[in-house]
Amino acid sequence: MRVSVVADEGDSKTGFVGEHLRARGAELTMFFRDELAAGGDPLAAADLLVLLGSERAVHDPAHRAVVAREQGLVASAERRGLPLLAVCYGAQLVAGMLGGRVTPAPVAEIGWQRIESDEPSLVAPGPWFELHYDRFSAPPGVPLVARSEAAPQAFVHGRTLAVQFHPEVDAEIVSEWVHLDRAKLAALGVDVEALLAETAAVEAAASARCAELLERFLDKVATRPVLPTRD
Repeated sequence: MRVSVVADEGDSKTGFVGEHLRARGAELTMFFRDELAAGGDPLAAADLLVLLGSERAVHDPAHRAVVAREQGLVASAERRGLPLLAVCYGAQLVAGMLGGRVTPAPVAEIGWQRIESDEPSLVAPGPWFELHYDRFSAPPGVPLVARSEAAPQAFVHGRTLAVQFHPEVDAEIVSEWVHLDRAKLAALGVDVEALLAETAAVEAAASARCAELLERFLDKVATRPVLPTRD
């Protein structure tokens, strides 16, 4: 299986997602968002597309060009019937492309949280790691699979699974993120050291949940009939 991963150049670790895909025999190729216009087609030889998170905001006019390019990539993947796993910013980007709204969240979601799932056989309740300040609304005609009190958490569209939470994070990724965002998190009342300790305690279980999510995605979503091409 050949997997194309789209990420920010300074934040491209695939964590548990990469680990478990490689365990299934996958070969991962990285593509950076800001370089998509320079050439190289992430879809050319891919069996799966993965969109990771980002510090940028889908709704920010300053990022309009790079968002539009990535949404064009998603639209092409959809037309080709290519399975897609979209995480956090990636999920927001897909939701926006499909007609949903992406806006600042009234409450930031940070840390390990359980979610309410309508399809626990696909998306388990967690706990999953959350670190986001924006949220998406469900695209028209696309039902949510999971939600929290603060934000929608997952939807399926054709062969795409979009999740607001981060199934990929391991202790190393969480440590990097919280230290980069330490001042902002402190202002929000987040106890960084407690969060790191909790991450270490749940890391093994989080890895198992990620593996389970990937298996269910590949077995139940990636094999669905291709949606009719939209005009």
